[in-house]
Formats: sequence, structure tokens, C-alpha cells
Amino acid sequence: MDDLEHEIAESAESLASLLQAVEALEPQPTPRSQQRLSSRLAVGVAGRKWAQAEAFADVLSTGHGPIVDWCSGKGHLARVLCHRGCCSSAHCLELDEALCISGATLSADLPIDFTVTDALGADPLPPRLRGSAYAHTALHACGDLHRRALTTACREQARHIALVPCCYHKVGPEAFTPLSRRVAAESALLPLRTAELQLATAQTATASTPTRAREQRWRLAIDAWQREARGEDAYLSAPSAPVRLLRSDAGFAEFCEFFSSAPGRSAAERGALAGALRRMADDSTASRHFLELGEAARRRVRRLEAVRRQYSRPLELWLCADMLLHLGEEGGYDVELRRLCEPEVTPRNLMVVAWRREA
Repeated sequence: MDDLEHEIAESAESLASLLQAVEALEPQPTPRSQQRLSSRLAVGVAGRKWAQAEAFADVLSTGHGPIVDWCSGKGHLARVLCHRGCCSSAHCLELDEALCISGATLSADLPIDFTVTDALGADPLPPRLRGSAYAHTALHACGDLHRRALTTACREQARHIALVPCCYHKVGPEAFTPLSRRVAAESALLPLRTAELQLATAQTATASTPTRAREQRWRLAIDAWQREARGEDAYLSAPSAPVRLLRSDAGFAEFCEFFSSAPGRSAAERGALAGALRRMADDSTASRHFLELGEAARRRVRRLEAVRRQYSRPLELWLCADMLLHLGEEGGYDVELRRLCEPEVTPRNLMVVAWRREA
């Protein structure tokens, strides 16, 4: 073990105490209702997404009046909440008109309507949905979207707020600004930017470990090859590969073809990259050499990530605490942090829940 590896190992061990301290803040899972919806209602919905919506309904419980569902997509959450009796009606806000049309078709027999609106626009909430009569919900609205949902609901003095944040780093180009005045004062010397905020979503419990490891090894093998072949110290990106390419080591040549055809490259770049990568992949000696380099780099990255991940959950809890303080200390709400579900369903499982205090 070299000096860096030894230092990393010691750092990971010392951070165990931090995790133990955070355990006291970690919310407990919500008891699941015995009322499960018919599987036919979930046709066309990813299994984990439907499970998240049902877990959301477990937290919201029954007997609520109308709700406003932010960034609703096709309205899957609204459908579950209506079917489970959690609300009397649902009003879905969504930017993509095509999703609104699809959602309206899926929800034709339910008291659900859709409004095409930009959640980040100057006035995202239609006049008819203003006021304190509504509960506001959001399931995995990203970054500024869940922050806008929360601040708008708070401004309207919504009677109930329940949202599950996601992608905390999608907050625009400027440094992160806390919602709570107390957090803003205490963190003035520690500005958080995109790179730091991405740490809050470093936990990816739903990822398939074998396929993720294989893709990472292949990407790093290609990276080592292209730096040598092109003589440029720059990373070449490509979107996530389809799972079918990652099922066995025999797919490396096909992965190289996929990598070379990634969007954002010109036709000439694609052609040149494809030909050179194909020659490398077909040369057993060369491909073995770069795959070994890729595996060595993957192991090193994994050790570095072991340290990085120790900070992930504490930062996510801190970001949620900022929302809770904003609602509880400044917005007039009783607040609670709940665990929506187990991380195998989604690692983004922290749920901010707030009830307006009675005057």
C-alpha cells in the first residue's frame, strides 16, 4: 500500500465517528400502509417510481383537501394520492406540455388537472391555486425546482407541505444560498458551489455494482488510451451506456463503438475516433494493456470515493435542515424530516414535511 492509499484508509477509518454522530439525525422510515394499489394502475411506470409514490402516500395519509403537485411529469404521484384517498383533488404543475397531455389521458377518471407552467418562472403558481387551502407536494424535483416549490408554498401559507428533494446541485451558476437566515449566517465563510453540492447525491444505492464497475473500468481504459493516442490531457465524455452493453467483458469492443458515437462530436470526430478505437479493441495486446490501466484507475477512484461518500449523507441532512429551519423558524410551520423509504428504492429518500401552525 503506497503512502496515498495508507492516508486514504486512515481518513476513511477516522470518519466512522462522523457517521455515528449523524445516525442520531437520520430519520426513521415511515410505517407502510397495508393498502397497496392494483398493479394495473402502475402499467408504464418504472417499478421504483411507483414504489416511491406509494411510500409518499404513506407519509401524507388520508383526508387531505386539494393538493398542488410541483414538477409532476405525467402525474403518477397525483394518481396514487387520489387513488389512496390522500387528497380530494390534484392540480399538477409541469413544464412539458407533452407530459401534461399524457398525464391527462392517464388521469381521465380522476379529479386531476394539469397546468403547463415554468416552476422557475416569475409567477409559476396560477391565481386559482393560490392561498392557504392547498397542500403542496413534490417528489424528486431537482435543485431550484424543489426550492421554488417550498418557498412558494411557504409564501402562500399552504396548510401542508411534503416534498422529497433531489439533485441539490442544480441551483444555477452562482454559489448556493441557504434558505434559512440562521444557516446563511453560520455558513457565510463556507460557500457551496456545484462541485460541493454534488457530494450530497454521491450515494447511489440503486446502482448495479457489477455493471457500474465494468462501465467505469471501460471508460477509464478508453481515457488512458485517448490521452496517449491524442496527446491531450483532457477527458472525453459520453452518456451512460445501455445495460445490454455491460453484461459481460466481451462487450468492450461494442462499448468502444458506442463511446465514439456519443452526441456532441462532429461526424469527422466520430469517424476518426471510431476507427482508432476499433483498432485498439481488436488488438488483444493493446486492449488488455488499456483495460489493466482502466482497472487500476478504477480501484484508485473507488478508494477516493470511499472517503468522499462519508460526507455525502451529512451534507444532504444539512441541506434538508436548512429547509426545515426556514419553514419552522421563519415560516410558521411545525416541521419534521422523514425517511420516505429504504435506500434500495431510492437513495434520495429524505422527505421534508411541514404543517402550518394554528394561529
